[in-house]
Amino acid sequence: MSPNSNNRKKKSKEEKISKKRIAINIDEIYSVIINNLKEILGRSASSVVKFIIKEWIIQNSERIKNTYEIDLPGIKRQVLAKRVGLEIDKELNPLARSIIKELPELFETIKSISAKELAEILNIDQKSLIKTILFHPKELQKIGLNITYDKGFLSKV
Repeated sequence: MSPNSNNRKKKSKEEKISKKRIAINIDEIYSVIINNLKEILGRSASSVVKFIIKEWIIQNSERIKNTYEIDLPGIKRQVLAKRVGLEIDKELNPLARSIIKELPELFETIKSISAKELAEILNIDQKSLIKTILFHPKELQKIGLNITYDKGFLSKV
């Protein structure tokens, strides 16, 4: 046998090996990863998946907003409004307009105030006040006011 013949056989054998197809079910890989995380985190599989999704959303919030045009701040406002028992109505009604008009002057001297106390000062329903602030942040920002709501308190940012 000549050296060329050996080389050809060797190449042919290598080509056959490289042409072999190895099929792996990707679900099996995911399952192994989730099971490993289950042991590390001490949680159920569904809890691990929920954790992974939550982390992905946190790490990719800008990408979600830009690529999929999902209004994450709007979703947060909706969830918060639902939690405090408000209906979702994005229309800027006359009451909301008057609230928005009065807030800048009040927040010149206030850094933080309870929603209940501010509603009493404005002589309006607390839910109307919170609803206005949660659903109309752009209107507030237009007049130079950025207010956040946290655990019953309104704060100027």
